Amino acid sequence: MSILRYFRRKPAATDGPNPPAGGPDTPTAADLERLVSTSYRHALGALPDTKNQWSRLETAIQNRPEGVRTRLPARIRFATPRFAYAAVAAIALALLIINHPLNRAPQLEHFATSRGEQSSIVLPDGSEVLLNHTSSLDFDASAFAGAREVALSGEAYFSVRHLDAPFTVTTDAGSVTVTGTKFNVRVRQDRYEVGVTEGSVETVVPMPGMDTTIRITAGEALAGVRNEAPMPVRKIAHPAYPGWTERTLIFTNIPVASVCDEIENSFDVRITIEDAAIGALTVSGAFIAHDVRSVIASICALTGRNYRYENATYILY
Repeated sequence: MSILRYFRRKPAATDGPNPPAGGPDTPTAADLERLVSTSYRHALGALPDTKNQWSRLETAIQNRPEGVRTRLPARIRFATPRFAYAAVAAIALALLIINHPLNRAPQLEHFATSRGEQSSIVLPDGSEVLLNHTSSLDFDASAFAGAREVALSGEAYFSVRHLDAPFTVTTDAGSVTVTGTKFNVRVRQDRYEVGVTEGSVETVVPMPGMDTTIRITAGEALAGVRNEAPMPVRKIAHPAYPGWTERTLIFTNIPVASVCDEIENSFDVRITIEDAAIGALTVSGAFIAHDVRSVIASICALTGRNYRYENATYILY
């Protein structure tokens, strides 16, 4: 009996035209709940006893006669979770798109030193850089795993971890590419120098009309002037090269004016040259850089000149 038919019975003769409310035939809340529950069970039928069905199936498989193939009932299907696979694939694709180098925001790193300062830097690949005074190093940390590239201004000593991805140092005077080695790069004003203490590097020197690629191995150095043909690769003369990492200044045929610039930046002092002829002289040697006065005294001894200290300035004359 449906709920609709149950409530559309004929009124009893004693009801009269206006039967009283709350009579014996008026459905209560309990009646409604009982009828809804009964109709719901009729609509759905008994819920399947899945656990019992699987138990009977397992018993039948275990008790089958020897040599008889077991066939699963036609109603049992192992559904492939296609929607789950599609969801996993969509998530993986989204992660690939988000992490693609073109979609990652650059993470630019900048390091710089002032006069009289040095800085030690560990790059994302584990390589180490010692940055000399008045120098800067820049790189994109977000792209470093695929392209190990740094931009250098000034001077730095590199200890590069050996990996398959090449490591490139770019400067405004050229570039140096390695896979794993130790080397020093110096670019000051118009002069540059690349010296290798371990392994080998390839240096690209920009030239008008065509770049020049030069290979430098351990114990060798390349020096030159920007936009001019580089000098031949030479042997490193001093075993302490590059020196500045151990507080030693090494010069090879360097004009005194440039030597004074290096001393100023290393010790954060002021030096002036009264006689222009002194600045044009060249010097070579290794100078222990623990005390500025001893370094200046050594330069004067090599050039046959003197110095004095006035108004917080060292004056060569």
